[in-house]
Amino acid sequence: MKARFFALAVLAVLPACLDATDSTNVNGCGAPKVTISALNGDTVRTASGLKYLVRTPGTGATALSNSLVTVAYAGYLTDGTLFDSNPSATFAVNQLIPGFAEGVTGMKVGESRRLIIPSVLGYGTTGAGNCIPPNATLIFDVDLRAAAGL
Repeated sequence: MKARFFALAVLAVLPACLDATDSTNVNGCGAPKVTISALNGDTVRTASGLKYLVRTPGTGATALSNSLVTVAYAGYLTDGTLFDSNPSATFAVNQLIPGFAEGVTGMKVGESRRLIIPSVLGYGTTGAGNCIPPNATLIFDVDLRAAAGL
């Protein structure tokens, strides 16, 4: 009887664990891998090597390099490993890794972008923690919720 209850509990919880759109914070690399869709559309490549795609245009205030921004984001490795996400995080743009800062600068509130950040604009040859290996290209899906000057 206990084994049957445990199996039912696991089956009830498992779909929530596999939902890549779950809005809970994820910090670590224990989340299931997701398929990263190809960049379809007009991908911009900057002089630094950052690539981004505007997925949904915004119409609000523009984020500047010295702005305080509130974003929803999910960060992935190129193999689909989700290493971090947050449905509402507030940051000073100038305190972010260079690729994320460059990718957010110029976004308008309401805009959604996919950022492809080469390792030199991310965590470089050292990586970060147990989840981001050295020389990792990072992929971030970012929605800009608010932007204000510091």
